[in-house]
Amino acid sequence: MSRRSSRRQKLIDSLTGKTFHELVQNGTKKIASMGTVAAAPAGAAAGAPAKAEAVKEASSETTIEQ
Repeated sequence: MSRRSSRRQKLIDSLTGKTFHELVQNGTKKIASMGTVAAAPAGAAAGAPAKAEAVKEASSETTIEQ
């Protein structure tokens, strides 16, 4: 048995008997436990002012209706 087929069989064996929803739920929990990665700092030369204006415009357009 090749290395690839043994890895494939191991994966198939670990998934046998589990429902799709169970796999998704477990995967989602695992991803959530990993946390987030901090974004790289934006360049102050061109990107930062444009982003600030976009946020200002977006916040002024957003209204909450009750």
